[in-house]
Amino acid sequence: MVGHKLGEFAPTRTFRAHGGAGSRAAAAAAGAAGKT
Repeated sequence: MVGHKLGEFAPTRTFRAHGGAGSRAAAAAAGAAGKT
C-alpha cells in the first residue's frame, strides 16, 4: 500500500506478494491500472 503511491514500486511488491510467478507484464499492467 505504501508503494501504491510510487506506482512503479507498488506493482513489483504486489506481484511478489501474490506469489511472484515472474509475470512482469502483469505487474506493469496492475501498476498502470492502479495509477489510473
